[in-house]
Amino acid sequence: ERFSCRIGCDGCCHGPFDVSELDLWLTVEGIVTQPDDVRRRTLRRIRTAASVQRAWLEQQQGPLPERIGVDELGEDAFDAMCDALVSQACPLLEDGRCTVHYHRPEPCRLRGVAWVGEDDVLDFGCPEGLNAGVEGPISGYVDVSGRLARLQHGLSVQGVVSATRSTLALGLAELLGGAPTDA
Repeated sequence: ERFSCRIGCDGCCHGPFDVSELDLWLTVEGIVTQPDDVRRRTLRRIRTAASVQRAWLEQQQGPLPERIGVDELGEDAFDAMCDALVSQACPLLEDGRCTVHYHRPEPCRLRGVAWVGEDDVLDFGCPEGLNAGVEGPISGYVDVSGRLARLQHGLSVQGVVSATRSTLALGLAELLGGAPTDA
């Protein structure tokens, strides 16, 4: 709300990043509402991105379990993969646009601001400089984030979703795994 992304401005939309299982389900909700042709292309890109990530990790670490979570990989291995694959486009990106913008995961919603905590600074600033001088969270984000965190916790306690995190591509490929590429 304090700055505007524009079509084709996809500097933030490259490289693997970690998401929660709740983010994955939110994204799946967006994928299933896509027109058939867009959904087919999105599913192909998801599988391709997940294959590239898995292959890179296997080359570095050897055989991997079917489910690959950030915690199981370790922060160093996860960070190394993110650095190595920084140019990989997000599988949800098509023609410079996010195909599930309304259903995009939390890291995407955080884009454009720097968060300063007690021991850390998370700089999610815009690589195009569209947010120069912007301080603090985008309006309404804190409220949405709090509700999502409470929902994630409640669903974790009930065993509906786990607290594990994975990359967007690996997590979506796992959730959507059985669906054929032309579904």
